[in-house]
Amino acid sequence: MLAVAAFVVVGAGCGGAGGSANQAATATTFTIDTATADGMKSIVDQANTAALLSTSGRGGTALAACTSAWNRVRANVATRDVRTARTLDGALASLGQAVQARNSTAAVDAAATIATAAARYTRLYP
Repeated sequence: MLAVAAFVVVGAGCGGAGGSANQAATATTFTIDTATADGMKSIVDQANTAALLSTSGRGGTALAACTSAWNRVRANVATRDVRTARTLDGALASLGQAVQARNSTAAVDAAATIATAAARYTRLYP
């Protein structure tokens, strides 16, 4: 599906003056969006792992990976959707506090917020 969408988007930039510049810009945007969507998947996976391991005190590694993945894509998300970026900032902070406190209920709530925000974003900007 993504390959078909990429073909359609890149194909739409063809022709006319500046066609190759439009194609390059479209291809760059598609690459950024794909990397951001992949990053969101990683964030959700790592948040769920951190929540799962929070009670045992072993969620720190997954939390660090989640935070690292978020830091890689945050600027792209904030450019398109400031509300989602703020939601994810808050949810990651809550997840960090919950993991540190070994509070699995709060960790699961934070992970659910992360998953919901990421799903919303990737639906809007696939």
